[in-house]
Amino acid sequence: MPETQQIDFKLAVFVKKRRAWYLAVCPILDLAAQGSTPEKAIASLRSAVRGFVADCFERGVLDEVMKNAGFGPLFLSRLRAN
Repeated sequence: MPETQQIDFKLAVFVKKRRAWYLAVCPILDLAAQGSTPEKAIASLRSAVRGFVADCFERGVLDEVMKNAGFGPLFLSRLRAN
């Protein structure tokens, strides 16, 4: 079984009401998700971010994507250490 590692980081998220739905947006990663409440929209966005990061990692482009999103050397060195 592959070893699992956890990486924690904070991202700016904005929640907007769009008719009957709430839209949670993470501009730095260009991701968005919706939900029937602000909490559900944020939970959905959290899941989307996890999937995005996992996909980038599996394709071997996570370092490049995070650098392009503005994450600096300290974050990237922690990513490589894990």
